Amino acid sequence: MVTNTICSSSTKRMPYGDLGSVQHNTACGCCHSFTSNLSPQDDHGKKVAIMPGWGCSEGLVAEVVEELKARMKGRGDTGNIQRAEEAILMLKTLTAKVDAVMRQMNVPAPQQQMMEEKVMFETKEYDVTNTCCSIVLCCSGSRKLHLDPEEAKVVGTSCCSASVQRRPYGELGSVDKINQCGCLHSVSSGLGPMLPGCGCQEDLVEEVVEELKKRMKARGDTGNIQRQEETIRLMKHQGQKIDMILKQLGVQVPPPIVPPSQNMMA
Repeated sequence: MVTNTICSSSTKRMPYGDLGSVQHNTACGCCHSFTSNLSPQDDHGKKVAIMPGWGCSEGLVAEVVEELKARMKGRGDTGNIQRAEEAILMLKTLTAKVDAVMRQMNVPAPQQQMMEEKVMFETKEYDVTNTCCSIVLCCSGSRKLHLDPEEAKVVGTSCCSASVQRRPYGELGSVDKINQCGCLHSVSSGLGPMLPGCGCQEDLVEEVVEELKKRMKARGDTGNIQRQEETIRLMKHQGQKIDMILKQLGVQVPPPIVPPSQNMMA
């Protein structure tokens, strides 16, 4: 983001995976803007929405938001997860080919551990509208939490504005159940606080928290680490098979290459 004024200029850049929530905002039905981690901040550290032109450039704002989201999905956490899963599928295909060679050569295959299957999540929706806030502010509206297979989004609508905030599960941060005054229950996460109804819907809050944590574990950093470990395990297993084939052919097995990280630690 390059900003030029009469007396100054600044450049702010970040990888697409660090953009956070790219949000298309509307106000009064005609003013359109968007926010992300690229947005400038005011004196209080709050994000300032980027509003092209006079605020009526809905097509431009929609195009920028969709382009940023597409690049986030391809080059951010979601893309990393998909590439890791693709690497595992390629290794499984290689496994079948190596197994076919070993059977043809009557080479016994080493024992292999069972592999975990990919977890597929269905789309879910929760109504997290704060009823009390709507009544006090005299502004009827709704707030819905949509859980897609790869990301969570909060869609907020009111009589004069609309907003969509979304994040991959790996960027939700800490998802917690918050209790206040012994009777108010809310959800805290990178999507902001969510206090459904009048704050007494403890069962709904617990369900949302557990569902978010489950998806974070499978599709977030923890799941990505497990996929990388699965990839390494599959590669080691294939290496053992190829070593046995080389021995059967009377070919000397080359020494293993030690990763640079292990040399540095030693």
